[in-house]
Amino acid sequence: MRDGYVVLPLRQDGAEWIGVERKHAQYPGPTPAEAQALIRAWATELAAADPEAAKDEQIQQAMTTLQVKAVDNCEVIRKSGILHCEATLSLPAKPAIKTDLKFALDGKGWRYVPR
Repeated sequence: MRDGYVVLPLRQDGAEWIGVERKHAQYPGPTPAEAQALIRAWATELAAADPEAAKDEQIQQAMTTLQVKAVDNCEVIRKSGILHCEATLSLPAKPAIKTDLKFALDGKGWRYVPR
């Protein structure tokens, strides 16, 4: 038997779940607000655990001013079960940043997975 996660491409239609062709399956990730909260929580935990990280400008921005504007085109990495999404981030007085974000879904909900 192969190792990895099996992801069934389903979508909710009212109260029922309907199968979707795999080649067109889109996996919903966290909302931009959820992603932003997850990144801030991660950065805050990192800063609390590592005084050097707390001094890093990017960690400070992640804790305070970073905004997640969009989370799109999510796909599951089969070997790990991690959700890999395209995202648009913004910081004050800077152009929009296109990047990839990773998340894991566990019993408590979404969790940000740093690079």
